[in-house]
Amino acid sequence: MSAGGQRQRAFLGQGIAQQDLILLDEPTTGLDADAQDGIARILQSEKDRGATVVCVSHDPAALAAADDVKRLEAGRLTV
Repeated sequence: MSAGGQRQRAFLGQGIAQQDLILLDEPTTGLDADAQDGIARILQSEKDRGATVVCVSHDPAALAAADDVKRLEAGRLTV
């Protein structure tokens, strides 16, 4: 795992340990495929335990895993 992947997991762990609401901004950016899969598994586990996960992402895989997706276009919320 890359240093970036370890750092992302550490930040994610800090958030999980403190909250039932997890806010993430591009959590998989710059990570290799293994680290991205690890983050996805952790987030799914947190959703399964009842946490709310809010994630900003341009990653199609992250969006595909979402229960609900909101899009911004030109600064406006679109459906």
